[in-house]
Amino acid sequence: MPPQSIVWEHIHEGTGADFCWIETSHSERLAWLTWVPISAYKSYRAEFNAHLCCLLVSGLVAWRTVGIPYWQLFFAKWVSGASLPTCKQFSGRILDEEAEKSQSGMRSETVGLYEMGQCDGWKNVTKSSLVTSMVNVEYNPFLLGVENVSSEQKTAENLMKIVLNKMKQICDIFKVILVAWCTDASSKSAKMCHDLLVKFPWLVVLDCWAHQINRVVGNIIKLKVPLIQTADKALDLIK
Repeated sequence: MPPQSIVWEHIHEGTGADFCWIETSHSERLAWLTWVPISAYKSYRAEFNAHLCCLLVSGLVAWRTVGIPYWQLFFAKWVSGASLPTCKQFSGRILDEEAEKSQSGMRSETVGLYEMGQCDGWKNVTKSSLVTSMVNVEYNPFLLGVENVSSEQKTAENLMKIVLNKMKQICDIFKVILVAWCTDASSKSAKMCHDLLVKFPWLVVLDCWAHQINRVVGNIIKLKVPLIQTADKALDLIK
């Protein structure tokens, strides 16, 4: 069996129904062919596609990159026999398969357990308005996703839509028992929490105390009192 580092392509018809000839290495004059089971070829091919998909995602590389001629030339020259999937295949079937693997792995650690959902609004380096959601399953956090809400009004109703969608995802996909929801202390979040409690009276709805303490500390720092002036001098001394 060829090592996993070898990428196969260029299938040649053989006489056996369950085997095929594949090119495992080549040069300008020679090509090495190996007689392998078709199932093995498909397995390694799928693994190559999956790892390359993860490489693109982790490097924030656009899907269209795989269609750039120089990108294809590099793989053809340095990765023996490699044939890249198309942009449509990467952003469609292959990405869906990797997402399902990730969700399956999370589901194996969450099914049947009690959990608390969380969401928080923030802005990234490009000043886009985002809402990030996560689920905390018995002290183990799992990221659910990030919603870009820059083009939407920042209302309790729109936040409620996001929360309800995430609650459905939590229960349907991760098979957990939802008992609580936590969010920040903004005015729209407070109204959303009130409406959420009306819709689900059994749900424990909490404010995030990290946000609350941050607000308290912020208000204290704004005060013009000797304590704050002394704190400023202490910070200068530390620096």
